[in-house]
Amino acid sequence: MKRWIPLRHIQTKPPIPFATIEGFIRDIEQSKELVRDGKILGTALKFAYVLGFRKREILELRIEHVLDENLAVRSAIIFDGEQISIPVPFTQTIADYCSYLRKYRKKLLPHWPFFPDRKRDKPYDEATIGRHINHFSKIAGCDITFEKIRQSGICRFYDLLGAIGPGQSVQEVALSKTAKFARVKSIIHAYNILIGKIDPPGKRTNSSAAPSKLIPAEDPVERIRAAVNLSETAAMEIIEKDLPKIGRSLSKIAELRNEFFKAISGAASLDSPVKARLVESFDAHLLSIGFMVNQADGSLSVLEDFIYED
Repeated sequence: MKRWIPLRHIQTKPPIPFATIEGFIRDIEQSKELVRDGKILGTALKFAYVLGFRKREILELRIEHVLDENLAVRSAIIFDGEQISIPVPFTQTIADYCSYLRKYRKKLLPHWPFFPDRKRDKPYDEATIGRHINHFSKIAGCDITFEKIRQSGICRFYDLLGAIGPGQSVQEVALSKTAKFARVKSIIHAYNILIGKIDPPGKRTNSSAAPSKLIPAEDPVERIRAAVNLSETAAMEIIEKDLPKIGRSLSKIAELRNEFFKAISGAASLDSPVKARLVESFDAHLLSIGFMVNQADGSLSVLEDFIYED
């Protein structure tokens, strides 16, 4: 499979500064609200920030995943068939949190949720944890979400690896470690997180038919036009799957970008926010495969710090 690998250390672009996140979590933990348990929510956000946990993983985590039969913190969390390493300093954070849980539970059973909604003593559900984060975000006066905390934590992990020397092999190692930490399938996915390419907010329009079956199989320009006319979901599928296949041809990329923008402009079914999201995603994917867009005039150039490999 062909892919782009950066040759130099990446200057990460976390969606939220590290100091802001750490202060936000600290304020939540110190909250004295009865309904929203700051210690439980704050520790859950630490798992996202320090260990790269997804929201689903937070909701499904059980005592037995984190503590052994003697209720001691494991060296690695065993979850979904994976071992997620725990940094030594974070072990004490987990131990302190478990002591806190014991104060109102008296004992910890293996099947109990590790992050309960204290009001109901059941696992946090997605809607509740979202409301609680939004509540504290408004108090802090900033736009902080679970995913932004997680993606900032992924940037932090890469930064903590250190500014290792230039070269394809060392950067591939760093990106591979970051992808493993984030539990994403490819180093390109990890790279997109590091450079600030965040999934756009909002709901995407669904097509009643499978997009790929309705899109011409050969000409990439026609595929783009057909995809945009179908739905945002179809267009995103083309961007993510087809763009890396076009190769090193600057002229083909430029033609595809022009046709993509024409198709977006003429798509009556897409509103302005959707069009803006698609443009942002397209240009972010160009960057991930080694092409830079000049925002002043829209011209394209090849990034020299990338190497194309089989």
